Amino acid sequence: MKEEMQQDERIMMKQKDFKSKGLDSIFYFLLIAIVIQKFFLNAPIKQYGVELFLFLICLVYEIVGYYKAGINIWICDESGKRIKLLRIVIEGVVTCGIMILLMGIKDLKDIILCVLFSILIYGSGILITAFAINKRKRKIDLELDNEKD
Repeated sequence: MKEEMQQDERIMMKQKDFKSKGLDSIFYFLLIAIVIQKFFLNAPIKQYGVELFLFLICLVYEIVGYYKAGINIWICDESGKRIKLLRIVIEGVVTCGIMILLMGIKDLKDIILCVLFSILIYGSGILITAFAINKRKRKIDLELDNEKD
């Protein structure tokens, strides 16, 4: 008879914590590598493209994981519509600022267009993702309620 090793919740939580910290470490090391190569070494995108691709893959992995769990990481239900809109605008401008720095855009017209499109695309992406996550969360809540009955 095969003996199964039973683990208590504390050990399982520690294992998940170490895995989470490992993924976060990889995430930050990739970001640091991209910044160093772009700004300090003045490297072309060919040189740090793999790190950028892996960074984006880690980001998508976390978003999909949160979606599967029904966790809304961007917009809290308690906050008002003004706060949501303000947060989208601020995060869109910050994202655009990073893109401008990475791409080296110097023309004012191009910068303004980049900011507007960044806010539009970033905001619509966040709202669509938040809607999908809330829908998934309601489905999970219904399944849990049905199991209790």
